[in-house]
Amino acid sequence: MRDLDDPEFAPFLLRTEWQRRQIGVYNNRNNAAMEIPCGVHMLRVIASRGKGWDHVSVSLPNRTPTWDEMEFVRKKLFKPNEVVVQFHVPAEVHVNVHPYTLHMWREIGRPFRLPPKHFV
Repeated sequence: MRDLDDPEFAPFLLRTEWQRRQIGVYNNRNNAAMEIPCGVHMLRVIASRGKGWDHVSVSLPNRTPTWDEMEFVRKKLFKPNEVVVQFHVPAEVHVNVHPYTLHMWREIGRPFRLPPKHFV
């Protein structure tokens, strides 16, 4: 994931009590809360790096983000050569804090094994 204190992100950063409650700290190299315009919508994005993982959540107030919106955020926050995944986990470990949020994950320092190119 790109450093979150990159000046490109400065116009989108939230410096609010909501943001501090969500990520525990204000924006820095490893944590950021942003509202990023995508078309006519403002995507609420929380990005963090810690415990061996990069994590980005993307939400809207009234609907789940689309594939195109998730891809827009992925291109903005992650490096072009990084593989990012969305997990579908068993029900017993699933946590849903907000109904219209999707998550992207990347394990730091470990390449993600991909299926053969002709499968995808």
